Amino acid sequence: MDYIQGTPREQSLLFPEVIDDYITGDNPVRFIDAFVDSLDLEDLGFQRSQPALTGRPPYDPGDLLKLYIYGYLNRIRSSRRLEKEASRNVELMWLLRKLTPDFKTIADFRKDNHKAFMGYYHGHEIKTCEEEGIEPYVSKPLTSANRKLGLYGKEKFAYDPDKDRYLCPGGQELLYRFETTELGRRIRYYTTTACRNCKIKEQCTRNKAGRRITRWVHEHILERMQERVPMLMSMNP
Repeated sequence: MDYIQGTPREQSLLFPEVIDDYITGDNPVRFIDAFVDSLDLEDLGFQRSQPALTGRPPYDPGDLLKLYIYGYLNRIRSSRRLEKEASRNVELMWLLRKLTPDFKTIADFRKDNHKAFMGYYHGHEIKTCEEEGIEPYVSKPLTSANRKLGLYGKEKFAYDPDKDRYLCPGGQELLYRFETTELGRRIRYYTTTACRNCKIKEQCTRNKAGRRITRWVHEHILERMQERVPMLMSMNP
């Protein structure tokens, strides 16, 4: 019985003339490329988003961000592994246009731009990533108005998907009341009548009518992502 035979290494082959021919139209790297190119990296706080006038030119942070995202999507957490993949992985050769940053450059980029990674949080973009089969990893910033006032933030309220309700720090239910459309997003409102007699109301709300919680109809996508975010901080250099 014969085995399946490979092609002799000495045989001449007709490879595609351009690397773009190796990347199918639905390959996720095309989405990564278009997504990062659509961002205003300077506005998002990425360092070196504008090249210096003097000295050795740095890598474009957009290129390093593409490499960084590719690593997350493909479970490549090590900067040293990303360095190797950039020089042998056809998808990365296409995505980075054959750039090969070393592991220290990759690790420094992650360290220097930590705040930018944690700060870019937009529900629609995250939903689009999931629809494209891409798992985003972005930590939700705790910037609610209530927290700034020293009151309980939304993260203190536990959502129960089975009963479509929230449980407050005092153990009371906030039930669904109505839905509105705000800035193109469908938002659901949850309230309770228990606030009027609550002993910790002063720590929760200044609204005489009681505390209310809003929920985007696709917020479950953001909640799934938050469960994955700890992986971001566990990446090894």
